[in-house]
Amino acid sequence: MLTNSLAIKQIGTLLEKLDARIWQLSYQGKVYQVTFYPECFDERPGLQDMSWKVRFLSV
Repeated sequence: MLTNSLAIKQIGTLLEKLDARIWQLSYQGKVYQVTFYPECFDERPGLQDMSWKVRFLSV
């Protein structure tokens, strides 16, 4: 899974699970709350929706 990916860790990114479908992403001194589930994003629009990015990266 992306959240445990060695490639993610090698670029200095940390993903910590906050809730069932919400993670805290730390990258380059900034912190974001993200989700990979579009339905969760719809419920909490302040989250960064990562679901489309994962599909794009896996192509």
